[in-house]
Amino acid sequence: MMRQSETMRAASRLLLSHPIVCLLAVLAAGVVLEVLGPLRVVHAADVTVQGESFANRPAGTNLITGSGYSGGAALKFTADVAASHSVNCSTPCDVVLMASGGQSGGQATFSVNGSTPQALISTTTRAYTFHLPDGATTISVKAGGTGTGHNAILDFVTFPASDGGTDTTPPDTTITSPLSGSVIGTTVTFEFTSSEPGSTFQCRLVGRDSTRTNCTSPQMYDNLTVGTTYTFKVWAKDAAGNIDSTPATFTFTPSDGTAPPTGTTARLVGAGDIATGGSMDTATGDLIDARPDARVFTAGDNAYPDGTASDYTTKYEPAWGPFKNRTSPSPGNHEYYSGASGYNNYFGSVAGLRSVNPTYYAYTLGAWRVYALDSNIPMAIGSPQYNFVQNDLASNEALCELAYWHHPIASSGQHGNNAVARPIFALFDAQGGDLVLNGHDHNYERFTKINSSGQVSTSGVVEIIVGTGGANLRGLGFVQPGSEVRNSDTHGIVDINLSSTGYSGQFVPVAGKTFKDTFGGTCGN
Repeated sequence: MMRQSETMRAASRLLLSHPIVCLLAVLAAGVVLEVLGPLRVVHAADVTVQGESFANRPAGTNLITGSGYSGGAALKFTADVAASHSVNCSTPCDVVLMASGGQSGGQATFSVNGSTPQALISTTTRAYTFHLPDGATTISVKAGGTGTGHNAILDFVTFPASDGGTDTTPPDTTITSPLSGSVIGTTVTFEFTSSEPGSTFQCRLVGRDSTRTNCTSPQMYDNLTVGTTYTFKVWAKDAAGNIDSTPATFTFTPSDGTAPPTGTTARLVGAGDIATGGSMDTATGDLIDARPDARVFTAGDNAYPDGTASDYTTKYEPAWGPFKNRTSPSPGNHEYYSGASGYNNYFGSVAGLRSVNPTYYAYTLGAWRVYALDSNIPMAIGSPQYNFVQNDLASNEALCELAYWHHPIASSGQHGNNAVARPIFALFDAQGGDLVLNGHDHNYERFTKINSSGQVSTSGVVEIIVGTGGANLRGLGFVQPGSEVRNSDTHGIVDINLSSTGYSGQFVPVAGKTFKDTFGGTCGN
């Protein structure tokens, strides 16, 4: 803001050069100030700094992703710390923070360069204005009042460029679609974003284009050659002319659809039994924040206690909501305490990512066919869900197949074995399925290959229970046949790399815990 005294000094300088013009200007200024108050200084080019691009990001901050953030990412404060970045404000700077904060259990704040903190009053991104002292060379954004369910999230900051100053920071470029290296057919469409609003783009498809050319998102390429490896590259260019020196890239080999593409890899992360509004669901969410390239699964009981709309917005959203745009969920029994309406309305159906009508679906991830199923509705032979899986297994021709749902057929946890999914487990086993992920019991347990009766079988399917997403953990009961690894005192997620011929993964514990597990296998064995 320009203060009133500065406006009057400007009028005085004009008076010295031309008294008549000055008289008119002073009268006009007085009328404007009386009606409008202080004047806002409008600068030709504001500087934008993305929260995730701050040069100094201390412990207690981490990168999160989501389609609702500028550039697809933001900086999340989980502690009362300050992040800073170099600026050049030789003129008065009205700094605008685009920020949001969780509202469960308290209210976080932001302050700038020691200013009076402002409460983050909305869970969605909105503007908060601060005045940066003239001549400032650093902007320091400090969070306050952070805690479980009420973290502070900084999307981006804008402030006027100094008179004669130049923005020399290049933007960051991100490819948002496709999510993995699997391309079926001879046509592909890429979507991409920049960390700086108003950027333009240049694209090149290596393997076909000799140079880069101007482009916009989405960018489509057709008439590709099956079996040929291509690399798509895209560069963002901001309004100041700075070009990203490290373009976003995507390498792929088109398949004709009769067999999965070779050499592709993908990543799947997640857990079940997640959001209670406690510190552990935030801690597991932080683990997923740190893996922005991965597809996210949930193994049910995502929002406690009843899976209502309120449970999702006040508990799930602050902890796991930031990566909703890459989440392929499945429901648990707690979702059905409210008829699964909270689950259905929160997630909604997104083509290629998830379905809530019906609540079971399949998708391709790299070279893998993945089934997200619902063990709260019939899975018996002849049921719609059984028929869907049977038909898709028969037609997809993928070598590697993975499924997840809530209730495990075998478990050493307090709930124990559950027979509801045995028909589909048997179908999955008979058709060469490779890996099943479950929740329900609040512990971690990995089985060797078992059949649908829960007995060890060299031709069976590996089952992993990962009910460790945030809900209170429970002890173990009778150890079931084939149980190889068990833990009941560590929250965490599984992180699985999916190649064209197999998988390798690990259980990743939350900060401060030491239990880990690693596993792997070859498809079709």
